[in-house]
Amino acid sequence: RRSSSGTWFACLICLKPTDDEGTSLRCKECNGCFHTSCLKLSEETLARLQRKEWQCAECKKCCVCKEAGNDDKMLICDGCDRGIHTFCCQPKLPAPPQGVFYCQFCISCKSCGATSPGHGSSCKWRYNFQLCEACARGYRDGKFCPVCMKVYKTSDPDPMVACDRCDQWVHIECDGIDEDTYSRMSESKDPYFCPVCRGDQPPRTYTLAD
Repeated sequence: RRSSSGTWFACLICLKPTDDEGTSLRCKECNGCFHTSCLKLSEETLARLQRKEWQCAECKKCCVCKEAGNDDKMLICDGCDRGIHTFCCQPKLPAPPQGVFYCQFCISCKSCGATSPGHGSSCKWRYNFQLCEACARGYRDGKFCPVCMKVYKTSDPDPMVACDRCDQWVHIECDGIDEDTYSRMSESKDPYFCPVCRGDQPPRTYTLAD
């Protein structure tokens, strides 16, 4: 806990001392102190959460209706660590989703940056809330750069080169290929292998497809 004088006390998880130097959080409701490492919060979450408004899991209130209760319908956003009821989400969720969850204030397509899943009523976030409807279709069709994982369209202006081993198209910028080298490659018969096939980068995927 933290006293009115500002003293930080032991972490309620590991029982070791906490401090006010960015490595600990204090719940604004119960004053309980926690190490961020003990909470296992990601770098993304730590960058987004509002420290002065942070609530521990036992004290979480919905960031939309500002009410507690309905614990079976209370979700915790993996982006900002705030609580939100399934029925306060936009759109409303019929049940808590499996895996990663992002609230409507944090969610955006990891490929195109869209903040909504699509324009139709049947559109929804795909691949663990990571891709919008359109980008999910492109990803399923294999139309994505294996380096940056961005889905591409044939009309996109960014120059790309095809890997002669995996047949994936790679943005030349993603592989550090300049315009002169790209021009020479278009005239050369030498094979090109992408960073993944060369072993320079491990393969990446969007997981938990629905």
